[in-house]
Amino acid sequence: MIEKYYARVSKKKDKGISINAQVSDALKEKISKKRIYIDDGKTAGLDNDNPKDIKFFIKDHWFWAGFNLKKRPDFERMIMESIEDSKKDKVIIKVIRWDRFSRVSAFQKLIIAFLNISKIICIATHDTNDPFARSIVGEVAEKERDNVKERIDITFRYKFEQGYYLGGKLKKGYKRLKIILNGKEYKTLELDPTKKKEIEMVKIIKRSKYSKELCKKLGIHPQTFYNIKKDPFYEGYVEYQGEKRKGKHKPIIKEMVSKDNKLERAKKLERKKLEKEIKIEGKA
Repeated sequence: MIEKYYARVSKKKDKGISINAQVSDALKEKISKKRIYIDDGKTAGLDNDNPKDIKFFIKDHWFWAGFNLKKRPDFERMIMESIEDSKKDKVIIKVIRWDRFSRVSAFQKLIIAFLNISKIICIATHDTNDPFARSIVGEVAEKERDNVKERIDITFRYKFEQGYYLGGKLKKGYKRLKIILNGKEYKTLELDPTKKKEIEMVKIIKRSKYSKELCKKLGIHPQTFYNIKKDPFYEGYVEYQGEKRKGKHKPIIKEMVSKDNKLERAKKLERKKLEKEIKIEGKA
């Protein structure tokens, strides 16, 4: 008999069951470290609403469901190895709870059905193993995930509409600041005049073209250069879901207008000027 264990967190700072807790559970089950599969990090989650994660389509009278396992390299490796191992021996895959497979109930049900066809047994060490109860637990977990996602979206949308920083990594040249909005505490950023070197670096990047020599001179990675170059936050804007608006924070540099944007603006001014002339001639 071959026993394996799958551990997952969807974020590095997941407030749920940590990777360490799951690995500890696997070791208590006397599972070899070589047979513990771990997907750790923000990319490990699957999203029902993201077409890059899940696809459904009909072809040749068949209804197909496709799940992108690129986000789950160890999960995919575990499945492929388990199918091969099941040809020689009995295979059991254990998880601490069913939502470690996924909070997307469709994925959870289909992957368990797929493994059962290959005669691979799935067991939760700290959850129900009754199929009916498991389906209810799966639906509840998915609903909980959707509710959390909705609450986060409402919070982010509110901060965006107010023009405040949405969160994430600390921006170069800024410091964190706590503010009160409608009786609730939020974190935002404000320009830190003591970070003169960082502020000057941002100005140089925004005004310059990429070069290895410049990155070396500034002591930064090329990706850092591109991240700062394309980030409108330093020009006084906040972004959310493809939308951009003026932020409440003080920008490091004025908005950098590309040649295409300058041309478009010139065309608009020319059109307005022409429209004005036509109106004047019409009145005459």
